[in-house]
Amino acid sequence: MIALPDSSKDFAKLSWDEILPIYNDLFYRPLSLDNAAEWLDDWSSFEDLLGEAREQVYFDYTCDTADPAKEADNLRFQTEIEPNAAEQRVRLSRRLLEIGYTREDLDESLRRFRTTNDIFREENVPLKAEVERLSAEYQKVTGAMTAPWNGQDLPLPRLRPFMLDPDRETREKAWRLHRAPYVAQRQQLAALFDEQYKLRQEIAHNAGFQNFRDYMHVEKHRFDYTPRDCYAFHQAVADKVVPAAARLLKRRQQQMRLDALRPWDASTQKAGHRFVPSSQQPSLWTAACPSSTASTLSSAAISRPCSKRVCWTLKAAAGKPPADT
Repeated sequence: MIALPDSSKDFAKLSWDEILPIYNDLFYRPLSLDNAAEWLDDWSSFEDLLGEAREQVYFDYTCDTADPAKEADNLRFQTEIEPNAAEQRVRLSRRLLEIGYTREDLDESLRRFRTTNDIFREENVPLKAEVERLSAEYQKVTGAMTAPWNGQDLPLPRLRPFMLDPDRETREKAWRLHRAPYVAQRQQLAALFDEQYKLRQEIAHNAGFQNFRDYMHVEKHRFDYTPRDCYAFHQAVADKVVPAAARLLKRRQQQMRLDALRPWDASTQKAGHRFVPSSQQPSLWTAACPSSTASTLSSAAISRPCSKRVCWTLKAAAGKPPADT
């Protein structure tokens, strides 16, 4: 096998032309029932590194969407590397299926392989790349949004503590300023959504589905329930949860002695408990194994520890999209 880079960091700067030979090496290597387990482990090791690089590049970009170099790295992965890699995964999984490989602990993965092969269409590769480009554009637009607060232009997430303030006027001011950039740029955001909608419908139709919802239900390997089951769950929420939530909101309105409960009243702190934003915003550090496409993992890869740690920060900053976008 072609020697892999030592870390996902080394993968992050590679072009598709540099990654494709690794897929080709796996594809053209002799494969039989006798060496399939070893072949799967090599494939999984490669996908571990590539997937971790993809997640790190995306993370770096969403922390600073104004950085041209980070934007370029993310676009390369999302619009060039990942759509082409998805096609190569289908190519490799087809080889495994053709030799009749079975293993009890991989029944679910093999079922996913078969499903992905069934719905794969080559003409969807560039369409999915364009969807990802539009998603990156959305991140860039929302990441640049700020709002004026006490003489400063703050990233939108830094308004959230003020939306919890016991003072109602402060909450309303923060809430309206938080929404204002979305209203101001609604035409640009709506255009991105409309273009993605058109592309996603085309992707679904190419694969033989009536709509993108039905396509994604299969593409995400949701074998244990149907779209109709989802509608039944939605109706159960409407019948049982919504009335209960309405009662809770009515109780809050009465406790706050308001004529009407508005959006900025729904999450405020109790009277006498003022939330003071800290100037030293903490960061959240977690050991994370960025998710590889589930259908490419062998049981060995699932149990293998992550080769690197990724730092996930909660700190709001200019150029970082709000977490709820």
